[in-house]
Amino acid sequence: MENHEALQVAIAGETREHAKRLGLSMSSVNKWQEPAVDFSDSGSYNPLDRIDTIVNTALDLNIPKEKALMPIYQLNHNHDLICFAVPPAGVYPINQALMSTIKEFADTVQAVSEALLGDDRIDKIKAKKIIKEGNEALRAIGILIHSVKEAVR
Repeated sequence: MENHEALQVAIAGETREHAKRLGLSMSSVNKWQEPAVDFSDSGSYNPLDRIDTIVNTALDLNIPKEKALMPIYQLNHNHDLICFAVPPAGVYPINQALMSTIKEFADTVQAVSEALLGDDRIDKIKAKKIIKEGNEALRAIGILIHSVKEAVR
């Protein structure tokens, strides 16, 4: 999916309301939903294109990937989504990725189990540890899935 297509799906024909809330003209919001590859296209540089440029510029300036991707991570955080970068191809063999996934899942289960000991209540400190372990488990699962996809090629 192209950036303009993603915006078109999200805007879902409600261009007027989006333009109103953004304080922009309907024409501008309409142009975001059209391709803007070269001068012959009718679309315009949209917010997703801009974020993409920010990330790519940061990477070109040798800013670490985790920092360069921070706008994307922040949007995920704002909308209760989990996002993580997958490693380059061939970095994790499937068996290593599987063992890591099992370990991270076990760490998550242990953190939850420890948090529930005694009073079955989870305070902020315990929740923070569970969330950290859970995110590491999800990242490990993502790496495992990526490793399997890479092995098929």
